[in-house]
This record gives sequence, structure tokens and C-alpha cells, in this order.
Amino acid sequence: MNVAGEQLRLVEDDLRSAFSLYELLTGPHAGTIVAGPPGLAGPSRRVILGKTAFCDLSPSKQQQAVAKADGLLESLLTSEQAVMRRQTGQFWVDTPQGRVRLGVKYDLRHRPVTDPGRERSLCVVPKGWDDSGQPMPDGDFWVNLLLMLLHEPAVFFRVAIVRSEDVENHPCCRRCSRWLVRRGGRWTCLAHRS
Repeated sequence: MNVAGEQLRLVEDDLRSAFSLYELLTGPHAGTIVAGPPGLAGPSRRVILGKTAFCDLSPSKQQQAVAKADGLLESLLTSEQAVMRRQTGQFWVDTPQGRVRLGVKYDLRHRPVTDPGRERSLCVVPKGWDDSGQPMPDGDFWVNLLLMLLHEPAVFFRVAIVRSEDVENHPCCRRCSRWLVRRGGRWTCLAHRS
């Protein structure tokens, strides 16, 4: 649930020093009492699932959230993906439908196994993502998409919006997904020289 702070009325403050009770004032759940961290009621505050939105946190709390999200993402990546992410900010994920590059919002690259040489630009965002106020650290954004690709690839590709399809006439490296170049009459990966 995504609720602006002015849509909340404080009912009871600081229950057991951890939560406050609020009444939802508008929408289909008006009148419902919810628990959340203290200090949510008031203008320019957003509540997402009972927590303050990332974009409304103090800079120090945002840094902590970013570090935690990046740590979680790093723990889910293979060593090769982690190195690639540290070097370029992007990494490739293998799926039954082909490789997908994560790391550039609104421009995920998909290289379908059924159509070698074709690369598609996809757009997929986690539920609740809103450009007007970043609801989560980037690491959490990528964790959402990574987990969908790993555990529910069919759902991921079903909801993906295909932005464009670029036809390339050369293959890509199976190890790093870079496009191969023609050298000495054969296709070569510049990263691996193979």
C-alpha cells in the first residue's frame, strides 16, 4: 500500500517505542487502523507497506539502505556477475529464454536463444516503482528483477514490454555475452580472444 502522510491521522504515538498507530483517512481502506514507524503523519511523507519510503529517509538512513540492498544483491550474484557489476554496473542472467542484461533501468537487454543475433530492449519494473519518488534503493530494484528471472522467467517475459528489437548479423560470446568481432576469418570475443 502506498499512502501519502497527509492521508494518515495519528491515533496512538510510539507503541513500545517502535510503532505508532494511524488511521487511513482516504481511499478504499479509509477508517482502517495501521501500525507504522513514529512520525509518518503529516505532509510530504509516503508509507509503503507500513514503512517510510526510501526517498523520504534521511541521507544517512538512505546510505544504510543502499548498503544493505547492495549487499543483498551481491549475495545473490555469481562471482562472474558480481565482478561484471562492479566493473560496469551491469550483469547478465541466463534464463531458458536467453540471456538478459540487468543494470540499466527501462532498457534490459534480452538475447533470445530462439533467435541468435537478435537483441531486444525490454522494460520491466518491480510493482510499486514510481519515478516521482524512489521507493527503494537501486539494489532492491535489481534484486526484484533478478529473482523473477531466476525463479519465474515465464512471468518475467510475459509482463515485459518490448521497446525495440535490434537485428545484428553476428553472434555473441557464450561466456560474457559481448558481441563477437570478425578477425582473421573467424568470430572472436575481444574479452576472451576466443
